[in-house]
Amino acid sequence: MITMDELERIKGTISKTNEDPWTTMRNADRTKLQEISKTRIAHWPNTLEALRLKREEDRIKRLEDEEVRVPCYYCLDRTKRGRCKGARLLGRIASPAN
Repeated sequence: MITMDELERIKGTISKTNEDPWTTMRNADRTKLQEISKTRIAHWPNTLEALRLKREEDRIKRLEDEEVRVPCYYCLDRTKRGRCKGARLLGRIASPAN
């Protein structure tokens, strides 16, 4: 016959986790609440992360707009300047032939 202390020691060494069920449940609740919080703040425009993303999107949009506004000397038609495929594909503007 074994004592209760020996039984608890054996159960503790055999079990895969040494945490009690209450701690495991509490950690699961915390992670669930954290996920809920992250989904809520994902749509807030005034967080630091949202401001960083907006600045990056604005920078990319500004660069694309500048690329379109630059005159294209590959096109002979002045109505298409800045919007032709040649300038976008090459990524640079050739100087006009003088």
